[in-house]
Amino acid sequence: LLWTGSRSKVLPCNGKQTMIATSRLVCAVLSSARPGPLLGRSLRPATVRQASSMAAVGMPADSALVAAGVRDTPAAAAVGDVWDGRVNLYALTEVELRELLVTEWKQPAFRAKQVSDWMFAKGVTDFSEMKNLPAAMREQLSTHARLGSLEKAVTQTSKDGTTKYLFRCADSREIETVMMPYDDGRRTACISSQVGCAMRCSFCGTGQMGFSRDLLASEIFEQALRVSNDLKAKGERLSNVVLMGMGEPFRNYDAVMDAVGQLRERLGIGARHITISTVGIAPMIKRFADEGLEVKLAVSLHVADDDARSKLMPVNRRHNLAELVDACRYYNEK
Repeated sequence: LLWTGSRSKVLPCNGKQTMIATSRLVCAVLSSARPGPLLGRSLRPATVRQASSMAAVGMPADSALVAAGVRDTPAAAAVGDVWDGRVNLYALTEVELRELLVTEWKQPAFRAKQVSDWMFAKGVTDFSEMKNLPAAMREQLSTHARLGSLEKAVTQTSKDGTTKYLFRCADSREIETVMMPYDDGRRTACISSQVGCAMRCSFCGTGQMGFSRDLLASEIFEQALRVSNDLKAKGERLSNVVLMGMGEPFRNYDAVMDAVGQLRERLGIGARHITISTVGIAPMIKRFADEGLEVKLAVSLHVADDDARSKLMPVNRRHNLAELVDACRYYNEK
């Protein structure tokens, strides 16, 4: 793992905690993973939206994706936020929620704040529990709206309290989320940004399953919200979020940035308590640095040798270690 930041961090690594001290420098921990037979392997397609993210930083999308081992062809489209005739309230901004309730449903303006508080501050997942709303409005919400789109298919909890969630999306695709408890009281959600992954890192199970689609911002945010709600039920609080689950966050950049904003505004997670992990797409690291956020960055390094890393991680064929370190230094300077 390559970590850039300004403070010491404790990160989970193969079930153990590894202390990584950083000041304004780039620190690397080499993985013992063996290079796999990856060169020449046929890779799964990426989406046009991913290509446009690369083009936004001045890189020809087609050549960048091909060089990274990813074709520039569309994958399955993401399911919409209205898929069963009911609107997903988690997917609405505060302005959109107010527009729905006040303009379309003719409710008083203060009802929007009440509904928002129930959803995000109190973690209620059933409209019937929103007791300060009129019965008729609760019925209207149940009929025409829904709270989220993820179905909790499987939940597993280990002896140390780590909880793994398998969520089923509205289109039946599945993603994984993990809640990691720490002795110092921190509760961290590790969330996914894509269904599958197009990066094809040889050591990664998600990379081997291929890429299906980007997650919507609402689906990314909802994972953390669901973890937060479960913690609230036990009198605990979600304190940190890491985008280190399924997928490459910088290949779903706009949705990830949207979700990060929701984490901060709706769950009260501070920017320095959010970390985005990447395989090392250098131009996107620089674009992220230019956002001016205080959100943390983690980079998967695994091997500090270009030949070995290119076998493990096809992205290194396009963005080698020198370019990656340069991007990380740029991030630190920003």
